[in-house]
Amino acid sequence: MSRPTPPQRRDGYDEMAYRHALQRLGLFPPIELDDIHKAYRLRAKLIHPDRFAMDEQARTSATGRIQELNAARDYATRHYRWFDADQVRAYGRKNGDEDARETTWREWVALPVTAEPAEGAHVDREAIERALLVADGVVAHAARDLGLSRQALYRRMEKLGLKAPVDPGRTSANG
Repeated sequence: MSRPTPPQRRDGYDEMAYRHALQRLGLFPPIELDDIHKAYRLRAKLIHPDRFAMDEQARTSATGRIQELNAARDYATRHYRWFDADQVRAYGRKNGDEDARETTWREWVALPVTAEPAEGAHVDREAIERALLVADGVVAHAARDLGLSRQALYRRMEKLGLKAPVDPGRTSANG
């Protein structure tokens, strides 16, 4: 037995397609309609085919990109109100209380979120010492082995009170 397909809106609105259009414009919710226009103008100036008049291959590529950008802008402006209405409908009432003040989805998005741990917080003192020993004191290699950037490893070492080994070919400990 097959499942019935969910009803489609007459205007063809799809939340994932809307979010993809925003992503193509370099945006993410919450946004205003003016943000769509500003992002479009900024990106269109960078990739417009007229900027590549001398290089035919780049001009052809830019034509395809500007067409994608135009389609994303058109879809986002056409369906902006549907997305806004869906978000208010989904998050509009606080705790389901019918007498509560209307809470817009923009307010829900602004709620505080617990911060993610800093890069390298999972790496303990022994792991750093072991990685430096295996890498013969080369911090860049130890960082690579630990899956960190070199700067993140230096920050973590500083926090743990570890001294960076000095490479005889370098003049500074962090360099």
